[in-house]
This record gives sequence, structure tokens and C-alpha cells, in this order.
Amino acid sequence: MLPKLEKIPSNCLIIKYELDREYLEKVAYTLPRKKFYYKGKEVWGYHYAPWNNDEVEKELKSTFNLRGRYNIKFIFLRPATNLDWHVDKGTKSAIIWKMSGDDPIHYRDKKYYYDTAILDTTKEHKVPGLASERVLFKLSCFDMPYEELASNFAKKYMYYEPKN
Repeated sequence: MLPKLEKIPSNCLIIKYELDREYLEKVAYTLPRKKFYYKGKEVWGYHYAPWNNDEVEKELKSTFNLRGRYNIKFIFLRPATNLDWHVDKGTKSAIIWKMSGDDPIHYRDKKYYYDTAILDTTKEHKVPGLASERVLFKLSCFDMPYEELASNFAKKYMYYEPKN
């Protein structure tokens, strides 16, 4: 039976949509990492690795009804990394698969523990002082707002009928 969803929660929709994490982990650790900069300053403990894979992109595009521009990358955060309050640059939403680490993401109204989630990247969020390394597989959407991305998924995979 599908889980019933009355409305799309603000900021974060925790979902069940598994990818082959073993394969992704093997890929992640073979890619060259880049330093991450925010407002012109290097963010300590944050590295990323862009990735392209036509087969994976085709599946994700179909599953999430993606439109517009998006990118896919792996994110590596060292233990003790602290990402202060911020909004993601240039993106409206994201889908994140946590490959390692258990720390939550904090929004102003609530903190969320998740393995896979659709996030609103236009709202302030933070990741305070990680207890362990966190590795993420992230699809960032530049043209799709959170509400659209989350409701597309919910309509397809959850019992969700938006009220008019």
C-alpha cells in the first residue's frame, strides 16, 4: 500500500527511492575532487566531484519528471565540517541520496534525518559540525522549484492528491 500524503511538507520530502549505492560509492571514490567555494571563500572540509552518466540520468529524468537544467555530483564532507545557514547557489531544489553519515539537515523550522530526500534549496538550511564523514549523491535542479519536484514524485509514487 502506498503511503498517504496530505500535503507536500515544507523544505524536505523524505522519500524511498533506492539507487545502486555500492556502484555509486565505487564511482565516487574514483573521481577527482574539487574544492568548494562559497562567497569567494573556500569551505573547509567540503569537496565535490561532478559526474555524468547517460543511463543514470535517463532513469532519474523519467522517475522525477525532470525539466530544465540540472547537474549531478558527489559531495564529500569531512568530519567536523560545519556548513552555516545558506541557500544553494543558483538551484531551486535537489534530490540527495546519503551514502554515508547520519547527521540531519537543519532548516529554520525543523531538522530532518533522511537517507534520501527532495530538498528546497532556496530556503536557508545548515549542516552543523558533522560527527562523521558524509558522502552524498546529489541531483541539483536549476529550473524546477521544490514544490513541483516533490509533487511530481509524490503523485507518481505516493498516495497524494493535491487539493485545489
